[in-house]
Amino acid sequence: MKGYQHHYKRKNIRLRRILLVLVLAGIVYIIARNAGKLFLFGSIRIEKLRAIEDILKKSDIEKDRMKKRILIQKAVKKLNDLVDDAQVPNARVLIMLGQSYLRKGLLEYNKDLRNMYLDKSIYYFRKALAVAGGKDLSGKIYYELAKAYFYKGEYYYFESLTELNKAKKLGFEDENMEKLIDFIKNKKGNINQISQLIQNFKESRPDSVENYFYLAYQLKDQKRYDESMEYFNKILEYFQTADVDSEEQKYILTKTYYAMGWLSFNMKRYDQALNFYNKSLELDESAMTYYWLGKVYESLNKIHQAKKMWKNALNINPNFNFAKNKLNKTSKRR
Repeated sequence: MKGYQHHYKRKNIRLRRILLVLVLAGIVYIIARNAGKLFLFGSIRIEKLRAIEDILKKSDIEKDRMKKRILIQKAVKKLNDLVDDAQVPNARVLIMLGQSYLRKGLLEYNKDLRNMYLDKSIYYFRKALAVAGGKDLSGKIYYELAKAYFYKGEYYYFESLTELNKAKKLGFEDENMEKLIDFIKNKKGNINQISQLIQNFKESRPDSVENYFYLAYQLKDQKRYDESMEYFNKILEYFQTADVDSEEQKYILTKTYYAMGWLSFNMKRYDQALNFYNKSLELDESAMTYYWLGKVYESLNKIHQAKKMWKNALNINPNFNFAKNKLNKTSKRR
């Protein structure tokens, strides 16, 4: 009886081993048969990503704003298709999607749409961080996040600086990184929307209006007002012989007049300040410009005109507390 049981156990073990070998062989066979498909899928995805990168490069070169938008939207659609097809999100795809929405945001004039696209870019960069592997990739994502926050405006500069510091700690390097950190740390006052000053972080020619604009603001922040004024004057000289041929150039000219108004006010050249602020308003009605124009009139003891300017500021932005406070104080004087 014992011999029979021993024989039965040995036979049972042999059968189990055979079954295990067959199962393993079946798994190997299935993997071998589908390996081609898996590699093909990977190679197709790589090819698709390269094609999308080419589309984004074309959008960066393209000068026509509408054509830029069409190219970026095409890239966004293709990237969203890749995200939908993938069971596990790919960090590279998510980064490119974030970069695409960042580009879309920078092309928008409408503030609400701009912020919506920038928020989407932040969402996809955060998602990429969750699946990213390695310090290099994470450092790049933190840098992209910093740019997105920077372009959302000065109220997000702290978030931008936080992400930049994370990127630095991971050893990420970029030629424009220190420039951006320096710009945020030395930014003073409440001169709004300077984000386009270094839009796309591209170096400009030394004699270009973009470079003059950047240098002028640097000097202004260092309180080297006379030198700053010299560079702003160079911008005005340029536009005496050249037309404003893009929204970016219009922005530069508008902010140049605004900054020259601010500099003139701080140097107590009130008549010049009035002239520059009014020229800035001709190009773009801004609550902040009206506010400072009111301060100029207040310094000239023209309280009626000052109150009118602050009311204009509140018509544009009803929550503008600086203008509200000025109106309340001047009303109490009388």
